[in-house]
Parts: sequence; structure tokens; C-alpha cells
Amino acid sequence: MSTQATGTRFGVLGTLEVHGPAGPVAVPAPRQRVVLAMLLLEPGQVVPVDRLIDAVWDDAPPATARAQVQICVSALRRRLADGGLPGTIVTRAPGYFAQVGAATHDLAAFDDAVRRARFAATQRRPSEAAGLYGTALALWRDEPLLGVPSRLVRSAAERLAERRFAVVEEHVAVLLELGQAARLAGELGELVEAHPFRERVRSLHMLALAQSGRRAEALASYQRARQLFVEQLGLEPGEELRRAERAVLAATPSRPAESTPPPAPPDGGRAARLLPLAAADFAGREGLAARAERLLTGPGMPIVALTGIAGAGKSALAVHLGHRLAPVFPDGQLYAGLAGTTAEPRAATAVLGRFLAALGVPDAELPAGADARAALYRDRLAGRRILVVLDDASGEGQLLPLLPGGPSAAVLVTSRQRLTALPGVHHLPLAPLPVADAVRLVSTVLGDERPRSEPDAVRHLVELCDRLPLAVRAAAARLAARPDWRIATLVAQLRRPGRLLAALSHAHLDVTEAFASMYRPLGPAAQHLFRRLPLVGGPVPIGPMCAALLGSTADEADSAVAELVTAGLVTAHWAEPAPRLELTGLLRAYAADRLAADDRPADHRATLLRLDAARQAARSWHAPRWASAAVPG
Repeated sequence: MSTQATGTRFGVLGTLEVHGPAGPVAVPAPRQRVVLAMLLLEPGQVVPVDRLIDAVWDDAPPATARAQVQICVSALRRRLADGGLPGTIVTRAPGYFAQVGAATHDLAAFDDAVRRARFAATQRRPSEAAGLYGTALALWRDEPLLGVPSRLVRSAAERLAERRFAVVEEHVAVLLELGQAARLAGELGELVEAHPFRERVRSLHMLALAQSGRRAEALASYQRARQLFVEQLGLEPGEELRRAERAVLAATPSRPAESTPPPAPPDGGRAARLLPLAAADFAGREGLAARAERLLTGPGMPIVALTGIAGAGKSALAVHLGHRLAPVFPDGQLYAGLAGTTAEPRAATAVLGRFLAALGVPDAELPAGADARAALYRDRLAGRRILVVLDDASGEGQLLPLLPGGPSAAVLVTSRQRLTALPGVHHLPLAPLPVADAVRLVSTVLGDERPRSEPDAVRHLVELCDRLPLAVRAAAARLAARPDWRIATLVAQLRRPGRLLAALSHAHLDVTEAFASMYRPLGPAAQHLFRRLPLVGGPVPIGPMCAALLGSTADEADSAVAELVTAGLVTAHWAEPAPRLELTGLLRAYAADRLAADDRPADHRATLLRLDAARQAARSWHAPRWASAAVPG
């Protein structure tokens, strides 16, 4: 693998190892090895503290588990720094991540080579793809992470081994395309014997035999597979094996069967294309889009979740990525809006029906139940390079029936919540746009002339919009509808008391309704606390101050705070000595509107009296135990 001149290397594709500029870095402590392995298994991804606890102690963590993980991380940082690798482990709520890349980390290098190989294969460059697949597979030294004492690490290592096997299959497919069937037939025969139920391995073996002039053996292999599947599984062979049989039957001695025939288009003439129209005024998010692209084109069946509050631009980015990645997923892009944040989320049965229709299943052959539809859906996706985009998910339960079953597909999800129970998911949270990107979004809607003539006003405009894409787009749309206005005119409107949200509504672009969709699902206590936060006039100390706002016990206030943090309506800062909640300008304005609409003036006065009594107590308060999950030490 490629390494830096210093000799830095992190390895998980074999025994866990770390090499710094001066040589190997010893990590003998079992718990430290588990924590390091978990971080290196997801390079660049935040691994929550709770997941590290599960990895170290399985299902029986001690009461001091969180503190012990922090101790492990501190010890690892010292060892790495002593080995010339400071800054490798970075703290980021709700956990830590390993700051390593493809130049120094074998898994990151493997993923990068596989991504480039797959792209070369879709561009019909088999020689280049074969070389890159070979580079990726050469990084494997042994079974991954042997000897790391953790059930969770072993499970992750098994998934890694499965990813490697999928890459082996893809590598063989391009080698067959390059005419190397005679050399591969024997090796594939051994793989078939070792993995008799892997349909792709057997289909590749059949094609290699046919290309080598051994069609009878290829057809005999299919018959053995069919007998095995029927007798032991009660199933007929899947679509990929049936395609291989058809390819062998169609071949002639003078024209051998092609290697890995492309999947038959779902409706006989074209791939499934369900993506909605991409936003013409999409701007920014280049770094996040590039990271999502790397993940979605990686090995296995990658699942990427774009998370963030209403109006953060999750759906627009997902559709933008779907169109951008269309060449890498030539068999199609499936899309469904799941309506997870509405009163009536879409049922998996209905979504699967739409997907199966797009994949060519006639109405008469469509099963009635969700389980049967999900099984047919996974069968139809087997071996196809398809991207599945699932927009606005309510949670893992809604998503699980819609996940493909094989490594050829990828899944892109948007959700307002972190989908922590979804296996193998990569979370990409959407923060506010950088100022330059927010200004560019305004220019994309208005054209360059007006923003260029008022640079200070357009910067003030996007800051008043909290650089939230929905709000910036609504403001720009209002300006586009009023070519006689200067940008400063709208800025002045937004600064008028009580006018901020009202001025950020244009046609279907409604910031107030977006926030309402986050507020309505809250419990009564969380709603009460949220709308009273503006009474404090600034950041709100957590503890007695929140209890005073709510007029409740500390425990009830803690629960309401937790609900608001989870919903994304507030930002929590847990640093001592003054843990606090903060509201963005737009959310503060929405909370104040709800306060005026839903609370009586007498309630305001009583709340303010309780606040005065609580201010002194707040100075000596300490964060509740659950809050330590937000920012580990």
C-alpha cells in the first residue's frame, strides 16, 4: 500500500498494527486494542462512546464504563504521540474518530482503490479496473483483526471479510472480460466447493468454463446448484444464476459466452430511474458530497445517512448525489419519499410495490405482504448496480424492509435523527452552510449582478437566515419576485421585531412550517420548555434554570432538554462550569412566536419569578449523568 515517507501505517486487514515514524507502536492492553480497532474500522467516522462501551464490555458494562473508555483513549493518545503520531484520535460529539487516510491506512486505501476500480468498470475500462482491484486485494495480509477480544470487533471483521469476498467476485468478473477464463476456471471451482451457496461465484465459474470451451461442465454446475438449492433451502436459483445459464445456453463454440452479462434492464429496455428533478439552484456542500460519494461507491453495501434539522438541505443534497452518481450505478436509481416526519409515514408495502413495478414486476405477480415483497425486491436487485435513495425516514423500522440484500447496491438515506440502530450506517450531519456557499446560493437564484452590487447586505442576509439552505432559498426567492427591491430592503424587514419568520416565507418555501414539523411531535414538557427559552434572553444554563422555565422537577426538565437536543431544536454545550442551551436566531424567533401564541401573560410573569429564584442555584449546578454522552473527555 501507499504510505507517507515517514513510514506511518495503520493496519486492520490482518493483525491490528500501527507504525509511526520511528517504528511499530505497541498497544498491548486489550481494552485499548478494542477501542483502537473500532476507530480504525471506521476511518474518519465518529464512533459514539456508547458503541465503544458495547465493544469493550459486550452486554455487561460497569457503571464506570464511560470513564474507563476516556482513560483508554487518553492512554492511546499518549502511545500514539510517543510514536510520532499525535492528533490521530480526535474528539467529536458523541464520540471519537481516527484521523487517518488512504495514504497511511490499509482499510482506507482498500476502499479508495475499490471505489476507483468500480468507476473504471462502469466506464468500460476493464484493464484499469483489474489493476485497481488487484491493488486493493493485495492490501490484505490475513484474516482481519485476529486476537482483538471483542464480539463487536469480530462481527465487524466478518463484515470486512464479506466485503473482500465481494471485491474478489468483481475482480474475477473484469478478468473474465479480459479473456482470462482458462486461468480462472480452476480457482473458481475451488471457491464454489468452499462456498456452494454463493450464487455469484458459481455464475462466474459457469461463465469461465463456457469461455474455456467447457459448456457441458458449466451447465452441469448449474444443475448441481439447482438441486442443492431446492433440497437444502427449498428455493430455486436466483436471477443471477439463471442469467448465467441463459448466457451459457446462448453461446456458440466460435463465440463464447460473455463474462458477467450485464443485468437485464428491469423493463426490457431501460434501467429504473425514479429520482426527482435535481434542484437547478443547488449550491455548496462540495466537501460533504465528495465524502458521501466515496462512501457510496465503496465496497459491500454502503449505507449513508444525511442527517440534520428541517431546512438543512438533506433532500436536495440526496437528489443531487443521486444524479451525480448515476454513471456509477448504471442499472438505475430508485427513490422514495418516506414522509417520516408527517402524520402518515409511508408503509414499506407501498414503497416496495412501487420499486418492484420499476424493476419490471407486473401487477399480477406482485405479492401482497411486505415480507414477500421485500424478498422479491432483494432477489430483483441481486447483482445489479443500483442506488436506493430513501428520503425523510422516520427511523430504522421504516427502513429495514427497503434495504437491498447484496453488495452491488448502495443506499442513501435522509433523516432528522441519527439512525444508530441501522447496521453499518455512515452518518453525515448537515451543518449550516459556510458563508461563501450561502452567498453563492443567493447568486444562483438571483444571478450575480444584485449580490455583487451589495456584498455587505447579502452577507447580512445569509447570517440572518442562520445560513440554513431553506431560509436562504426563501429569502432569495422573495428578492427574485421583487426585482425593484434592494437586498438591503429585505435585510431591514428581517430585522424588524416579530417579522423574521414571516419575511422568510415564499410560495412552498416556508421556514415556519419546517420548524413546526419539528415542534409538533415533541411531548408537552419539551414544547413548554422550548417556547419559554427566549425568556432568558441568551444562552440558557441547564439545570435549575430549565426546571424554573418548565415549572417542574429537575428530572422532568432533564428529560425535556434531552428531547429538545435529540430533535435538533437546541444546541447543547456541556463544558463546565456553565453547561447551557443555545438557540439559533431563526429557532429563537419561532420559539418566541409559539410563546406569544400558546402561553398567557400570567404564565410569563410566573415563569420570570421562578427564573429569578433559580439564577443563584444555576451557578452551582452540574450536568446530569446522561449529558456526558454528548462530549466525551
